Amino acid sequence: MNLRIKDKVKVIDEDFVGEVLKIDGSLITVSCEDGFEYVFQKHELLLLKSNGEVEHTTRDSYGELLDIKNDKSKGVNESIEFNFKGKKPVIDLHLEELAPTKVFENNHEALIFQLEVVKEVIRVASQKKIRNVVFVHGVGQGRLKTELRSLLISSYPEIEFFDGSYTQFGLGATEIVIHRLHGK
Repeated sequence: MNLRIKDKVKVIDEDFVGEVLKIDGSLITVSCEDGFEYVFQKHELLLLKSNGEVEHTTRDSYGELLDIKNDKSKGVNESIEFNFKGKKPVIDLHLEELAPTKVFENNHEALIFQLEVVKEVIRVASQKKIRNVVFVHGVGQGRLKTELRSLLISSYPEIEFFDGSYTQFGLGATEIVIHRLHGK
């Protein structure tokens, strides 16, 4: 995420929205709506679009490299970077974020790829003892949301899920809570 002076940002896990005043390496000074200035680490902030919605990103210099592998005959073999910083990582499942250069033969192949990403993120989150993750799937026709929740029900009985924050994501996100970590 590249921040610039005057960018609008939201603080992760806080109820602060503000404007970037100063950038000093990874330290960002933000003037918040309460009139005070605060200093945050870059990874604690989310960039806001002009319409006030969070601009989601899966690629970040603070990210963790995940190897997402699937059936090679389907051509899904990608390395993707995710930001696991903060208490509640946000993972954008939109194809233009996950694999901007990848061309999928059909919608089913793309959906399988997205679900493989979900499985790998859950595996890594469990390994790192991260309990909450937000998956941004968008609204669209609801196919990805339906398949994501179906996967969670059938394969992850230890995971609770619900709609992500309506103020941040509208109806386009699912938050998961991992109650019993894998491998324990």
